[in-house]
Amino acid sequence: MDGHAILARLRERWGDRILATHDYRGDHTAVLGREAIVPALTFCRDDAALAFDMLVDLTAVTTVASRAAKMGPASRSSTISIPSRTTIASG
Repeated sequence: MDGHAILARLRERWGDRILATHDYRGDHTAVLGREAIVPALTFCRDDAALAFDMLVDLTAVTTVASRAAKMGPASRSSTISIPSRTTIASG
């Protein structure tokens, strides 16, 4: 399954819980709210069409916009990269 098909499957299952999607140079990304990360990754693992079997990367990033919007110390968003160069991130 390619990245476009993975994003389509995620949109089909998670609908409005997906805050944004994009692809750039073969990297496909779905952005979900923090509360949806664990259920979405569980779905990616358990769904027969996706069948993800390995978490490739787990990291946190801070953006100037999110920090300014929250008016606090470092605001972090989790970014999780999964097979087929598809990323699921929390917004």
